[in-house]
Amino acid sequence: MQDSLSQIDTLSDKLREIQQENKQLIKQNESLLKIEIFNDSLTQIFKVIPYKKEQWVVTVTKEVDWARHGQIDKMRFELFNLNNPRTPNYRYSEIWVRMIYHNNAEYLERIIIIDCTTHYEHINKGYGSILMKEFLHYVKLLNRKELEITGTLSPVDEQKKENHERRDHFYRKFGFKIEGRRLSLKLNKF
Repeated sequence: MQDSLSQIDTLSDKLREIQQENKQLIKQNESLLKIEIFNDSLTQIFKVIPYKKEQWVVTVTKEVDWARHGQIDKMRFELFNLNNPRTPNYRYSEIWVRMIYHNNAEYLERIIIIDCTTHYEHINKGYGSILMKEFLHYVKLLNRKELEITGTLSPVDEQKKENHERRDHFYRKFGFKIEGRRLSLKLNKF
């Protein structure tokens, strides 16, 4: 009798483990189904990242200027949580950039950061850093010449010392130089 109860307990524990694994698989499957939403002619998934026990996706949306030989004019990088039921309508962080080409076509010379934001509910949680890291990785893959990334910092962050310090720390940890409201990063040949 005691052996039977012990076996029942063991089987109950195994059943709970299997149920938990099944819940995880269902969650992963739902995440994978959302990936299909992102891939279209303009938006592509750049990377899927496991972070804090969830699946995150970095997307890149390209705007092409057909008057300039079909070159990429602007790009938007976005970070989504595939486990969030509001995805793809809810982004955690985004970076908008404009591409500047040498002699208007020869090669990519400079990228201007137009906007770099993280949703206010998610500041200081690492989401902006994830996206900036992947943005810089993408840019390195894109260009084989020396390249400069520049931008003008928002005056909004100048209003509060905490915002100003957090913003400056964020850019500096990725190697950006800040002079006044200008930021810049030189990437060498790869």
